[in-house]
Amino acid sequence: MLEQNHITLAALGAVVAALIGLLLADYFAKFIGKQGRGTEKMKKLSGEVQKGAKTYLHTEYKYIAIFVVVVAILLAVKDIIEGEIVMTWFPFIIGAILSATAGYIGMITATNASAPATQGARESLNKALTIAFRGGSVMGITVVSLGIIGLSTVLLVVGGIFGLQEAVTYIAGFGFGASAIALFARVGGGIYTKAADVGG
Repeated sequence: MLEQNHITLAALGAVVAALIGLLLADYFAKFIGKQGRGTEKMKKLSGEVQKGAKTYLHTEYKYIAIFVVVVAILLAVKDIIEGEIVMTWFPFIIGAILSATAGYIGMITATNASAPATQGARESLNKALTIAFRGGSVMGITVVSLGIIGLSTVLLVVGGIFGLQEAVTYIAGFGFGASAIALFARVGGGIYTKAADVGG
């Protein structure tokens, strides 16, 4: 009972820290949005980069969605056959959604920071570094924060109802979903950027 209370307190503390992280990421994103974007040519190029990034993400996520649905169905069938109390397919989908959300937010923010960082470099190296660092850190902070929220929620809800053993099974499904999306994003992003380099 004492161990359960310690885990609950730790999970609650982690959720609070993750929410603070999301607020920090939101602050960085708004900070970037308020910065100057430079000349009209810089604005145009930045807009084209953002348009390309959004097109890539929308296309990739269509195919990822098909993969997630197929795997979720297979996991559901496995759970039903094995008579599992806690289904693995549901945390798999939640993990995939949170991972995709973090990737989307990070990509949009990073591409949005390109013109402000360039304009900042025309003023001072420190300003350019600050904008670029904050633009890139949004994805890292968002990934960690959403991951902690997902894992802590599993421990609090599933662990409180079915016990820690079942919560571990749930966490495995959550991690599988999040990792699968990260894998697709890494491989797909590498191919996309290489194609862009060749095209350039």
